[in-house]
Amino acid sequence: MKKRFLPAVLLLSGAALSAPLSGETLSELFARVKTSVAAGAYAEGLTALSELDLEAQKPENERARGPLRPAAAFYRGVCLAALGQADDASQEFAIFIAANPGKGIDRKTYPPAVVAAFEQARKAGPGGGAAGVSNSPLAFAYRSTAYPQESSAPPGPDWPEGAVKYLLSGEEKSAFARLADDAGRSRFVERFWQARDPWPDTPQNEFRREFERRVAFADENLSDGRKRGSLTDRGMVFVLLGPPTGVIRRPVSIAEDTPALLPMSGRAVVPTPRSTAQLAPSDLPANWKEVWRYRRDLLPAGIPDQTVDFTFVTRTDYGKDLLQRDGPSIRAMEAARPRPRSTILD
Repeated sequence: MKKRFLPAVLLLSGAALSAPLSGETLSELFARVKTSVAAGAYAEGLTALSELDLEAQKPENERARGPLRPAAAFYRGVCLAALGQADDASQEFAIFIAANPGKGIDRKTYPPAVVAAFEQARKAGPGGGAAGVSNSPLAFAYRSTAYPQESSAPPGPDWPEGAVKYLLSGEEKSAFARLADDAGRSRFVERFWQARDPWPDTPQNEFRREFERRVAFADENLSDGRKRGSLTDRGMVFVLLGPPTGVIRRPVSIAEDTPALLPMSGRAVVPTPRSTAQLAPSDLPANWKEVWRYRRDLLPAGIPDQTVDFTFVTRTDYGKDLLQRDGPSIRAMEAARPRPRSTILD
């Protein structure tokens, strides 16, 4: 079968894109982006992408933002590379690769400069790197993500149901539930973060800032189509541990139990039955395992393992990207939860 990697693999949920907007719908804007790129009108493509981003930021399109981000990043990378902005293009391609680690690019469809930028983003992915630095596609994309602006809105009663639930103790959650007004909840949240501030003498709470950045990245890039990205299993691991050292995805059969994990140094290669990078969209398996490996330099203090693997399974009769919990992964997540310096309970 002829290899073919077309942006058709980026098609988003019709429901997510069909909500009527003022002017063009998201579907129409996305179609205009693709039409511009196909015609080689890359500057016009960037203009259409800017309009698409503005429409996606509207509150009614919140559910579409996560699935849309990697697709828009792919086309933005194409336009930027074709216009000679290779470094910026590679950062955009890294966002796409982080969400679609098994997909490649059609060398016959796009100009050599575009293919080169895509391959540069791919090479900057798994493996290598200085101590304490992850070079997986997720890490590459994460490093290009800005810190989110801190919200001035008071926390609502549902605050413990967000990603902060990974940090809250049972007693803290019960105490928060007893609060009846915005002022009390705001004081509680402020004390919650102060108790976890690693360097209270500095003007910023570095832990909170990094936590909220990870949450924002996970929401945009790790959604399973039903949940916010930070509330999925992959999002939970990302929020607690940050980007992994390496990522590998391999197809599995339903009958397969626990296949041997492959080394994650260098480029991720999937030899059975074929590398996912060699599969056309119609061949992509319905069942796969995605493994995130964290090396010693990225693991929390107190973890004795040289590497810890987090395995996420997708099966038609099971679910999508569900974490297979084992001793090492559970211990690593527990160790990643900071101990409060002081109690916040009255």
